Amino acid sequence: MIGNHPAEPADRLDWEIRAVAERLRALSAARLRAPLPPYPSREQAGRMLAQRLADAAAAVSAGGSDAPPVWREMPEIEVFAVGEQVAVAGYDLVHALADRPAGAQMTMIWTRSGRRALAGVIEELLATLRELRLTL
Repeated sequence: MIGNHPAEPADRLDWEIRAVAERLRALSAARLRAPLPPYPSREQAGRMLAQRLADAAAAVSAGGSDAPPVWREMPEIEVFAVGEQVAVAGYDLVHALADRPAGAQMTMIWTRSGRRALAGVIEELLATLRELRLTL
């Protein structure tokens, strides 16, 4: 993607998701299946990211619920679908964040390992997205 990184976390998140999805879509099957330490492959790195984005979207959508959301597993389908999985899961997260009231970055959300600060989850996702964007 061309352009500068946006300053706001939600805008940066959207930008990074689009950039990683575009890079994954552009890779050949051989490149997607090639190792990318610490992941078994670029494909698996993308699927792991898509799962984390989907989990975060479910948690944000659940809001301040006392119970964790229903976690859904990202399916392993066609190798070329991994870019789309990142894009769709990322889209869901960006839109779930946009639907929250102002100042919601400081709220706690559910993760698979318990409740965490939303801002921390977003920062970790941004770091993973940046790492993958630079190494894909």
